[in-house]
Amino acid sequence: MVGASGFEPPTSWSRTRRSSQAEPRPDLFYLTNTSPPQSTFSPKHQIPRRRADKRCVKCRILFVILASFLLAAEQPPDSLSSLSLEQLLALDVTSVGKKRERLDRAAAAVFVITQDDIRRMGATSIPEALRLAPGLQVVRVNSRTWAITARGFNSTFSTKLLVLIDGRSIYSPLFAGVWWDQDVMLDDVDRIEVIRGPAAAIWGVNAVNGVINIITRPAHQSTGNLLSVTTGTEDRSITRLRHGAAFGKTGAYRVYGQYSHRFLLSPSPSLGDAYWGTLQGGFRLEFAPREGQTLMFQGDIAQGTGFEFEHSSYPIFLPNSVTRYDNHRNAGSFVGRWSVTHRSGAETTIQGYYDEVNRFSNDIDADVDIMDAELQHRRTRGRHELTFSTGFRGIADRTIGTEFARFLPPERTYGIGHVSMVDGVSLWGGRIQLTTGARLERTPFSGWSFQPTVRAQWSISRSQSVWGAVSRAIRASSRLEAGFERVYADSGFAYRAATTHPETLFAVEAGYRAQIRKNLTLDLATFRNRYNNLRSSEFRRVEIRNQLPIAWFDMDFLVGAHSWGGEGVVSWDPTARLRLSGSYTGLWVKNILNPGSTDVFWPASSRSSPVHQWQTQSSLQLRRSLNWNTNLYYYGKAMVGRREYIPPIFLSAHVHLDTRLAFRRESTEWSLGVRNITANKTGYFVEPGPAPERNRRALYARLTWWF
Repeated sequence: MVGASGFEPPTSWSRTRRSSQAEPRPDLFYLTNTSPPQSTFSPKHQIPRRRADKRCVKCRILFVILASFLLAAEQPPDSLSSLSLEQLLALDVTSVGKKRERLDRAAAAVFVITQDDIRRMGATSIPEALRLAPGLQVVRVNSRTWAITARGFNSTFSTKLLVLIDGRSIYSPLFAGVWWDQDVMLDDVDRIEVIRGPAAAIWGVNAVNGVINIITRPAHQSTGNLLSVTTGTEDRSITRLRHGAAFGKTGAYRVYGQYSHRFLLSPSPSLGDAYWGTLQGGFRLEFAPREGQTLMFQGDIAQGTGFEFEHSSYPIFLPNSVTRYDNHRNAGSFVGRWSVTHRSGAETTIQGYYDEVNRFSNDIDADVDIMDAELQHRRTRGRHELTFSTGFRGIADRTIGTEFARFLPPERTYGIGHVSMVDGVSLWGGRIQLTTGARLERTPFSGWSFQPTVRAQWSISRSQSVWGAVSRAIRASSRLEAGFERVYADSGFAYRAATTHPETLFAVEAGYRAQIRKNLTLDLATFRNRYNNLRSSEFRRVEIRNQLPIAWFDMDFLVGAHSWGGEGVVSWDPTARLRLSGSYTGLWVKNILNPGSTDVFWPASSRSSPVHQWQTQSSLQLRRSLNWNTNLYYYGKAMVGRREYIPPIFLSAHVHLDTRLAFRRESTEWSLGVRNITANKTGYFVEPGPAPERNRRALYARLTWWF
């Protein structure tokens, strides 16, 4: 299939699309005393013996450690490890207002995860790196699925969290959420900016509870060669290779390729291990055709395949069954950006991207093509800084379903357009920054949406500042809500979606930042949110299908919620060799069900986030070339299902501990780490869908070579 931009997947992606006729599901069985049928698992997915597999993993880890001592070349690139806390506070962020501004002067609850943070914690994926951000709840469900949210309402599709990679949205317009199974070349990530709270006036619909902006390094900052090899008990094999170089007077490029092979324990030892493997490559090209102008082109292509296990986690549906699902993903994207700085100081940016994703599993096959174009212009007039932007996004999807899952209609083409204006005013000699703005956006399923914001920041002194914000944000309905049917035959329930309505948020936020001492910083934020017209599942009838009773629910928007809480972050450098940081998050949610609502799922989804959550990180430089890092996470107790006819479900508190020891010698770095030292076995997540796999202690080793 060739998209409008001329992008055509390689022939290895092609396959025969299955018929839309319903097919039997031999992989459907009940997780009871009966063992699964042998025919459920194909021979190519059989997992080797655990004992032999462990010996193989230990050999790979030993090889990585020994090889790191034999490599030598030029020094690796500089990182942020040498920056003081004062310099980290002065870092530039661009996600709050789509412009460069100091972190300690931003009127939002924003946190920056640097490349050095990612390297020191030993993250092998973006979701793992996001554990460092305060206020985020990060739950690994299986080898490819994560549940990530900010300020509550967590699910495998967090509908209220917008995620971008270099300005390209990866929020799925088909399923209303983010698929976290797509890889990023972590060694090329410059920083991850995490905004907690609404940012819809800048980024548009779906930026309700937060924005995660993944920003990669410019090509001229990643010249040279890099090889990274990781192996372990869960991440069996992750290999990354990158080459970058300069050309001409102003140009630079880089190309990369990476392969990952991940396993995770299934809900039952009899099922084997879940698996997810990806193969990905891409490039980035930059040059300046004229003074004051910059052109950037970036492209990626990826293929992923594996399988997982899905069940209904609610105990009210019996029997509690588990199904194996085979998943495949083919994707490609291309981004182009032209930036111009005029002689007057005004800035103009034009960006466009094309994105194509194909996913197919046991139940459904879906292709989504997206073309997006946006124009942004910023200029200064006196004390005012005006920013205008307009854009359009075209979306075309094609789906093939079964009797268990299908979109109605199976194909659809639609567009989303917006226009926005933001005015920043500098008052009182620059000590007060007042920002007002609004975004008018039209989506096919929610109509026109008006999303205003007012933000203010006051610099009390050079080391202290306070900020506040009042905002309105919209979560637009997706294709899933406009027409979709899903039958969980093994659990005895099904739902139908044919109603659309925008979910709304009215939020009030405030924060305080201070550098108490040269080696001690504090960042506080508090919020109160009011949600209206949230998605609900209303009971309608009981239907007999294949001699089994099926309870049907219709998707509607008859519930609401109030939430309030706060986050605090403290960073301290007691010595030149030791850095300590810690954060605390408190979240309280009150459910509001409209009269007549029969939703039985809403209490679980709205209260699945813990009330109390804290984390600590330490980085100790034992010697000049030896570093030890420890990350401790605590998730408090939560309760869901508080309704008179549903027994409460208690999610127990648990602790997650990771540690890593790294040694750097000239141009090589090797590290040995352990994740989940506490071997927590509690799946901190409740919803029908992917079954939380049994967590276990995981050992890994990594070698990175710059040459």
